[in-house]
Amino acid sequence: MLILTEMLGLGLPRPDSLYMNLHFHSHRTTGSAQLHFNRVGKLAALQAWADRFGATITQGHATDDPGHTWNKIEFTNSGVRFTCIAPLWWTAPD
Repeated sequence: MLILTEMLGLGLPRPDSLYMNLHFHSHRTTGSAQLHFNRVGKLAALQAWADRFGATITQGHATDDPGHTWNKIEFTNSGVRFTCIAPLWWTAPD
């Protein structure tokens, strides 16, 4: 969990939700994490994370509903694969 604490301490916009699947080994941590940005300003938040970790924003859509598009970035930090997602079809209320 130290990696998450360090990343959230970088001054980047905080995600609205977080899903993690981590594997702890004696000398390293591996796994994956999804960070979801759902509120107003979500695209700026995604861009801030992309800039910090040198990632490129890509766009896609759900295979079962082409109207559900999203922007996302992917990067690896300290052995953990991060996916940050901002859905474009809705914005969560404040």
